[in-house]
Amino acid sequence: MAIRKKTRVSRGKVTKATAWIQPEGRERIPLEVPTSLPGIAWRWNYSLHNRSRWTGRDDALARQREQVRDLVSQLGLTTEHLTSIAEAGLVEVGISWRSEAQDWALRILPWEYVLSTATQDLRRGHGDEFVVVRCLRREAPQSAETSAVLVYVESAPPGVVADHFDFEAEEHLARQAADLLGLRFELVRNPGLTTLRNAVIEHAPRLVHVTGVDLHQGRQLRGGEAPARQVEEPVREDGIVLTGPGGTETEFSAADLAAALCAGKSRPDLVCFNLHNSASRIAALTVAQGAGAAIGFQDTFDDAMAERFFSTFYRGLSISAWKLAAAFRFAWQQVRESRRPLTGTGLVLWSGTALAKRGRGAGRSAADAKGIGEKWRGVATRTVSASTAAQYLAVTVEDVPELNYSMLHNGRPLFRSFRIDKRAQDIGEVRDIDVDVTLHLGADAAGFRERVTIPATVNGIDIAHRVRVSLAGALGRALRESVRTSLLVEVRYDDTVLFRETRWVRFLAVDEWEDSDTNRKWLPSFVLPRDPAVAQVISNAQRYLQALCDDPTQGFDGYQSIQDGDHGPDCTNVDLQVQAIWCALLYETPLAYINPPPTFTDSSQRLRTPSDVILGGRGTCIDLALLIAACLEYVEIYPTIVLLRDHAFPCYWRSDSDYEDFALARSDAVDRSAGDAQVSLAGAAQTESWCLLREHYREVMGEIAGGRLVAIESTGLCWRHGFGTACEQGHANLTRRTRFDSMLDIRAARIDRNRVTPLPLLRTENCR
Repeated sequence: MAIRKKTRVSRGKVTKATAWIQPEGRERIPLEVPTSLPGIAWRWNYSLHNRSRWTGRDDALARQREQVRDLVSQLGLTTEHLTSIAEAGLVEVGISWRSEAQDWALRILPWEYVLSTATQDLRRGHGDEFVVVRCLRREAPQSAETSAVLVYVESAPPGVVADHFDFEAEEHLARQAADLLGLRFELVRNPGLTTLRNAVIEHAPRLVHVTGVDLHQGRQLRGGEAPARQVEEPVREDGIVLTGPGGTETEFSAADLAAALCAGKSRPDLVCFNLHNSASRIAALTVAQGAGAAIGFQDTFDDAMAERFFSTFYRGLSISAWKLAAAFRFAWQQVRESRRPLTGTGLVLWSGTALAKRGRGAGRSAADAKGIGEKWRGVATRTVSASTAAQYLAVTVEDVPELNYSMLHNGRPLFRSFRIDKRAQDIGEVRDIDVDVTLHLGADAAGFRERVTIPATVNGIDIAHRVRVSLAGALGRALRESVRTSLLVEVRYDDTVLFRETRWVRFLAVDEWEDSDTNRKWLPSFVLPRDPAVAQVISNAQRYLQALCDDPTQGFDGYQSIQDGDHGPDCTNVDLQVQAIWCALLYETPLAYINPPPTFTDSSQRLRTPSDVILGGRGTCIDLALLIAACLEYVEIYPTIVLLRDHAFPCYWRSDSDYEDFALARSDAVDRSAGDAQVSLAGAAQTESWCLLREHYREVMGEIAGGRLVAIESTGLCWRHGFGTACEQGHANLTRRTRFDSMLDIRAARIDRNRVTPLPLLRTENCR
């Protein structure tokens, strides 16, 4: 095995302190700011955006913790400092505001993850409650008194945003918040920048809640493209999609949005952004413009969890009489108790005034947060009975209209949303709600049954992520054409039926793969290393490997063949193993190109198994890519599959150590230490550990240019190309960024906490 060499980043020169840490009730800790911080901040920001690669892996988490220890050392934090931080519970990071171009690295650094990870071991015995908030010390203009108004800003201009999102539930949440807080509700829907500015000036709101789509999420929905119409050049930093000229989607920068929200003589006491990528710039600049405080998300965030946070936060704010730190702490604790993976998740509270002060007492905010829970339970006294269940509980279900076997095989949910909500604010805990879901496939039926509870301190729950069905029946695996089938959903409380509906859904054939944004990621299930044809290919490749290595004892030992060289790991033997597989396919099983079989459904394609390809002597580009990937996985060489807009081909990692480094998402390809504060990497966020998106093109090309990842043009088998030519053409496939769609990492899919495993497919086409 290759031995990974440890490296340490030099601290370099340290600038004058412009940041500090204030543990609640303890002495302030000044921070040292190394001159290398811009590059460090970029890499950590990028790594956290792509945390799905490493949060489910103990080895990767251990390496990240090691990197965090090095970072806090560079910031001048000692063990004594970290102990003080760990014991405080509430910790405030203070940053001086001078201008947007200055100290931006301090503002984008993911402090919440860094400090919680650095103190993880020290916090044992102090409970799980640990909250980081941020203070932006600025000299803002004096603000006039605000009005008792909540302005709800909903931005879904005609286009992809309006097509993909429905904000009805969030508007209801904001109206409830206004009632709780004693504020008049004002709706501002689909505003332009001027309309938004005028609304803020007119209403002088105490609280503003902004929902919609940030520009990075908007570009992802549009396939990586900026809107067709712009006020100026495309925005390069973080921002929001608002209504522009002619009612079209238009991007506005974080600075534009912050200025509009703080345009009046009075600045809002609080601005809440339910937007992706809203913490580092959007929320920070809003506070810099004079808002009392702002809440935003570090990057992406689960919609159900965001709704749970804000509904709980507003209720806590009401109960505590606007104790911001306590309400934030209480709401974040409720999100943690939802038992969803949160490692690396950043929910950021910026304040223009200090929230954690010396001499206030170490447990002040903790006691206030505990008091919120006690008062809430004291108010939420109304109980639900069989006779009142239909009156007090509401069920809304949004199912997935098309199901495919690979999605269900990998234990993914049947629903986009499955909500059970309380209809009144004073309803307490609701226990023993029975949920039954049955998917019918001919004579077979796959079912889900669970009894759920809505806690007293939340207004509702979304159980979509919990609803799974078993696919043990034979029909699903035998299905050769898509069929319409039924999905029965029933929710009961005691003997009262709250919801009962039969939904019609389309179930795709077992060998169909849907090339859509939601289903593309299941392609690794069609990589079948246990197909009998794969073993035969490797057997044929054995003599080619022995000839290439000039060694009659040579075998397929994957990365164990890597040797230490003068300039790093020598991966020559790995390359020769891949070349031997190529030769076996090229000379032993001549292949021809063919179009895919008909599917009769939109955006889906039938995929051939390795046996289909070998016995039939033909395949599409993606069939051949899957075949090579299966052969590589069989000998434990890590494959990936690159999807272009009109093509597919495989790649392989030359060493396991290079792969492990890549998994941390800290590649030199994303180092922006030269520093342009206006450029954002926020769009490069992975939702699945194995699926790299268009925004990762630069990182993928960095790995290929560095000789760590090798691309192979698999259709070269059809044109009788040698291995060297196939690799050259594979590299050439990636020279145009506009063609790149995604890269699917087969190894990551297999070791993800929710493993993507091969389908139980049999050969579907006997051609010889």
